[in-house]
Amino acid sequence: EIDTRVEDGILPYHKKIGKLDKESINSTIQNIVSNYVEFCIWEAKKKNFNLMVYGVPEDNMEQISSEDKEWRRYIIKQFNIILALVTKEKGVAFLDVYKMTASDNSSIHYIDNIHLKQKVFAEVCRELII
Repeated sequence: EIDTRVEDGILPYHKKIGKLDKESINSTIQNIVSNYVEFCIWEAKKKNFNLMVYGVPEDNMEQISSEDKEWRRYIIKQFNIILALVTKEKGVAFLDVYKMTASDNSSIHYIDNIHLKQKVFAEVCRELII
């Protein structure tokens, strides 16, 4: 599945197909998010679960070229914007971890370069309840 990963996500995919522009990227994101949310809703209904989706956090991007950093930031931000809109439209709870992690010091929210600290989820859940 193509998503926001560095190695095989949306950015490498669009570089490979030669369509590195905002319109093409937004279309890809919209397609991924719509299909993902529909699938999650379908699976949750089958299992009688309450669905809650959390967004994509900002990553620390330490080992990424400056041009790729700009595209990655754009992709992650757009992914979260579209995911928030689609979940709201479908009545699904959305946890905005991007809002908390999008800063110049995003590394403080990570256990390592990939995984968020547990307290990030706890804080975001508190915001949802309030």
